[in-house]
Amino acid sequence: LIEYYMKIVLPFSLFLISFYVETEQIKFLAHPLSPLVFEKESKVVGIASDLVMTLIMNNNQLEDISLVPFSRGMAIVNNQPNHALFAVARTKKREKEYKWVGPLITSGVYLYKLKSNSVKVSNLTAIKDQYSISVGRGNVDHRYLDKLGFSKLYPVNRQIQSLQMLVLGRVDLTPMSELVMPELAKIANIDINIIESTRVK
Repeated sequence: LIEYYMKIVLPFSLFLISFYVETEQIKFLAHPLSPLVFEKESKVVGIASDLVMTLIMNNNQLEDISLVPFSRGMAIVNNQPNHALFAVARTKKREKEYKWVGPLITSGVYLYKLKSNSVKVSNLTAIKDQYSISVGRGNVDHRYLDKLGFSKLYPVNRQIQSLQMLVLGRVDLTPMSELVMPELAKIANIDINIIESTRVK
């Protein structure tokens, strides 16, 4: 979403560690964000999780990754030592609050809409109170748009729900990584050809 996301949020996928690490063993958490992180046959897999698992094995850490909603993962990292969470966008506000490792993946974030929807987006300021937008609860998109004063935000616990709401016509727009969107559409059995990027970021 506009230059803020390119300069501050991206590289998009990193992971953070609780500021106080009391022992050598760290518990790793991830939130569902295919193709970076997702569950398959009761195992946490994906581009980012594969990279993190390699790091875990090379450093004799516990070979286990727990999948949790983003907001819950952030709460755990904020309140409990010896935890790491990925994939997390590195923002200016978060910079000094955590120990960062990465980047793992870089991806642009854009507003998406249905091709059949007459929504027209030239910039964020123009749509501030005009269109409904679904966002991942507590993630960077949510916090940024809320800070800008957007009044029609609909937070969801899983980003795939944002895409489903978009397709069902329950919201007009949703911000999403250009890397993540096609994978989420595939998982949700959504025809990617009915969705398009507004190219506003």
